[in-house]
Amino acid sequence: MWKLREWEGPLQFEDEESGTLMMLPSDLALTDDAAMRAVVVEYAEDQELFFQDFALAYAKLLCLGCPEECNPLRAGAAPPGTVALSPAEQQAALFREQAMHGSVYAAKKLLAPAQPPCDVHALEATSGRNALHKAAFWGHNDMTKFLLSECKLRPDVADCYGDTPLHDAAKFGHEQVAQLLLDAGAKAGVRNLKGQTPLDVARLHAKDAVARRLAGQKL
Repeated sequence: MWKLREWEGPLQFEDEESGTLMMLPSDLALTDDAAMRAVVVEYAEDQELFFQDFALAYAKLLCLGCPEECNPLRAGAAPPGTVALSPAEQQAALFREQAMHGSVYAAKKLLAPAQPPCDVHALEATSGRNALHKAAFWGHNDMTKFLLSECKLRPDVADCYGDTPLHDAAKFGHEQVAQLLLDAGAKAGVRNLKGQTPLDVARLHAKDAVARRLAGQKL
């Protein structure tokens, strides 16, 4: 349920349960219009469909005014995110995406025997980041546990900037994720390409709780 947000800004609504979610009048109007409500329900029941349609709409927005060869929606072009990717690579990309969202159940479904082979250790081509980087960046505790214990991802894989998942957890103050990584053997003294350790990163971004936890670790 939604209630009117009490503040001095433009008209907004917030959820009554937590008070942390915000919706605009234009958002709520989608559920009042019969035609649009059907779309809302469809997306609510199928997250992947929403992601696919959003990707297409966003790609169209990005390429407005660009040469036609840059248009991913041109005739004969592959859908966004699928260009030059093999089925196995696409599956690995989906796995990293689920790690980013913290969706353990969805990630496990991608590993089912009926699905195409999925390399859980695969790195993102543009960044060198793996699923554990994604989970640590966003602070997903359960996903981090799953990747470390069940998928056996190594905790110290560095991306193209030399950052490990522990650097990510330190930067954003994810204390429990940092501890899970340390328990799995992550090295507190590993340095990125800037020469920074996870402790340096935690201190730089004023994440005091994580800094205190890292300060007591062997380098």
